[in-house]
Amino acid sequence: MAALISFLGAIGFIAMLMWRLSLGIRAARELGQLAKTVTKRSRKVATTASPQNADPREAAALLMLLVARAGGPLSKRQNDVIINQISRSFAFDQVMAEQFLTHVAKQAHSLTTSKKITQAVEKSSQQIVTSVSAKELLELEEMLMRVAHAKGDPKSAQKAIINQFAIQVGL
Repeated sequence: MAALISFLGAIGFIAMLMWRLSLGIRAARELGQLAKTVTKRSRKVATTASPQNADPREAAALLMLLVARAGGPLSKRQNDVIINQISRSFAFDQVMAEQFLTHVAKQAHSLTTSKKITQAVEKSSQQIVTSVSAKELLELEEMLMRVAHAKGDPKSAQKAIINQFAIQVGL
């Protein structure tokens, strides 16, 4: 009799363990499904989001990056010039300026066609013109020229972006 009760107790214990394991497996599946859903939605949001934000500093850094990229691949010299401009004009230390430029570069990664670049310049110009003074607009134009001259004489594509900015902001 004691053996039978022990056997039934063991079977009950095993059944309880299997029930708990099935609950854990079900919870893990639901978490996995939730993670997939969140990943899909974040990718969808990332592809539909505009590369510009409301911060005029980001718009200015984006313009500098676009001017640099218009002259060909971004060189170390151009990168240093942009970081120095960000540090000096936005009162960032060197590390913050590098992180800021990296953040803006990630946003600008999708700007590969001339149409997207033109739209980005227009949007950035509009954001900047509504946020800064005329003196700061002139300073930004000078910053863009410094970036364009970082590799030597500016290319026509670089001049075109700077001219488009100047026209958009009324300089």
